[in-house]
Amino acid sequence: MRGGGAAVLGVLWVLGCGSERSIIRQNSDAGGEGGASAAGAGSGGDAGRDAVSAGAPSATGGAPAEAGAGGESSGISGEGGGGGNAEGGMSGGGGDGAVSGAGGDASLGEFGGLVVDTLPQDQDFDLFETAGNRVWLEIAEAQVTQMNQRGGGWFPGGRDDLYTPGGGSGTYADHFVVWDRKSDTVADYGKLEVRLVGESTFRELSKTTIPNFRIDTDEFQENLRVGSFEHFRFNNGQIGTIFREWVVHHVYRALDYPALRSNYAFIGNSVWGEGVWVPMILMEVYKRRFCEDNQELLGGDCVNMWEFPGDVAYPVGENDVCQLSQCDNTRLNELSEAISVAPQGEGFKEATADLIDWPLYHQFQCLSWILSTPDDPIHGGNNNVIVERPDGKLVWLPYSVDISTGLFWSGNVPLYGTTTIPTRCQEDPQCWADTIAACEGLIEKFVELDAVKIVDEAKSTLAELGMLRPGDNERAAELRQWFVDRRAGIEEELEYYRVPPGPDGCPEDLVMCPDQTCRTLEGCSESCGDGLQYCEVWSNCYDPMWEVCPVCEDATPFFCRPNGSCTASEEECAMYCPVEYPYCYASQECSSYCWE
Repeated sequence: MRGGGAAVLGVLWVLGCGSERSIIRQNSDAGGEGGASAAGAGSGGDAGRDAVSAGAPSATGGAPAEAGAGGESSGISGEGGGGGNAEGGMSGGGGDGAVSGAGGDASLGEFGGLVVDTLPQDQDFDLFETAGNRVWLEIAEAQVTQMNQRGGGWFPGGRDDLYTPGGGSGTYADHFVVWDRKSDTVADYGKLEVRLVGESTFRELSKTTIPNFRIDTDEFQENLRVGSFEHFRFNNGQIGTIFREWVVHHVYRALDYPALRSNYAFIGNSVWGEGVWVPMILMEVYKRRFCEDNQELLGGDCVNMWEFPGDVAYPVGENDVCQLSQCDNTRLNELSEAISVAPQGEGFKEATADLIDWPLYHQFQCLSWILSTPDDPIHGGNNNVIVERPDGKLVWLPYSVDISTGLFWSGNVPLYGTTTIPTRCQEDPQCWADTIAACEGLIEKFVELDAVKIVDEAKSTLAELGMLRPGDNERAAELRQWFVDRRAGIEEELEYYRVPPGPDGCPEDLVMCPDQTCRTLEGCSESCGDGLQYCEVWSNCYDPMWEVCPVCEDATPFFCRPNGSCTASEEECAMYCPVEYPYCYASQECSSYCWE
């Protein structure tokens, strides 16, 4: 294989593509003379000084060309950085070997420069074993249009409309072509279902945008598998970068909590055009295969598996939130009923012990805190993935963790949860003591693990394969430093949480700041930003140049927003609201609508 003038489509932008094909394979039983691989490197870094860095020529003869002055892997490299693994310019995709010699016409088809030489049943590989595989999606224009109309978002009752023209709603690629880097073989798996998915990361498939692709291999061909998997995704990394999702799932797994397998792969398609190969995050999907592979960590197989947003204290009813071929929602609805009748405070854990695998739930909550995942079932009431085991107990799994490890969060996510189960556990002394004990054990393992090594592994893999893009070195350094700081301060931070939270959700000696982190008053002012300070009675930031923060005395400790003064109690404050706009205790204002 040879890396020619391939382009790498940036995470948030597009780099131009070269004129040569990115990968050329001509396979022949007779062999041939073999071609010489030409690789003229540009002025980038030093990631690839050998035109034959990963693969080997298919035919005898033909010597690799001399490397240029740097650049990314092989191929024509653009202007890159001043050293190290270059980011800029156009990547040849990892320098996978020279062009094979000419001769014969044994090709089974050619797509995007990949020349098919192997039948799918003969391409025996593990999709998640080797990084840097290449996948080409040949998608008809009409299918692209339909994919782009799918949109992102979640709606109860299923992901597809009840009725569609022709009776089928699955979008597809006519050809799903895979180059397995380890065996150096190319196979065409034919027609596979391909959907564009995502919430905040949803993008259309176009010349200038990178979507998330979700693959179902046997929708059109029964029992077909790619690399032994039926379901998987290629994620774009638009929010968490190409690092976070890969790294965080690796950390979960390294700490013996069931989580998804992940890898890196190059994706090309007929929309971006031949020669454009995009580095993407290859992710396993929570399906039956995951349950089979993780029975030991799960404590058993999966009877049911659901994915949905919201608080489990509210029943899902008969909504289709199933991740298997079929599900029975009974146990999930029984959980919401059990929560509603369980004791407030002491006894909550015991009352729900036959429904919740509490040892695993305590670990789930601790890992959410350690890895700072705010958009989860603990803190955001979102991204529930729940498994029911044969014994009837429920297990929560990490999902959509690209928002994590300090991203969009000025401090760290608190250990305290805000949804019903963690809140009720925090009110139960034994439940909270068990949570702290679980965190102590996980912290010990987390410190010993030193997750910085996992970040370094991800960056090293991307660099060796020519997958780094502009800004990725800085992004990796930022994530690396977060883990350095987290490892150094995690044990001390746990001490704040030994006591259950106060009414504002924070430890008794801290307050809830406007950014939803627990800090001292001085810390809240620091979180407000340049020139602003924190006003305790307003529970908000203010500009001291234009406003004065009132100070309430002991006799009148409550600041009443409706009349702008300090009052003896909130009940007294409520008296200032007119009948048509009653006092709302949630917003502390007079309002015709109250969301509490």
